[in-house]
Amino acid sequence: MSDPPPAYRKDLNLRRDTNMEAGVIYMAQMNPKEPACQVMLGIAAGMKRDYHLEITAFERAIALGSPQADLLKEKCNDLREFIRKSENNRHSANFVGITIIGLPMALILLFVVRDLRRWRLRRSRTAG
Repeated sequence: MSDPPPAYRKDLNLRRDTNMEAGVIYMAQMNPKEPACQVMLGIAAGMKRDYHLEITAFERAIALGSPQADLLKEKCNDLREFIRKSENNRHSANFVGITIIGLPMALILLFVVRDLRRWRLRRSRTAG
């Protein structure tokens, strides 16, 4: 307790470490039946916002008998809920986007068609 913490702890940031992802993938390939490697693969996937891969890796860790199974199951459920809500929000945003863009476009089209009909009517009256 009285020893100072190691110096590497000050600079250690796995999010910025360029070798972290490659190291985790290598570790998971070399030890595919090791639950800790699958958990690390899930964490690395989550850092890249690849939530489907994160769920898959965590489920593999659970199937391999990870002592963190309860925590991983809860995380998988949370991720599935997040994905479901994201898809619902995306569909809602698409509808709003279509409405915001589509309504003015429809009005412009109506005015163009109306003006075109008026122009044709005037032209037919002046020609005949």
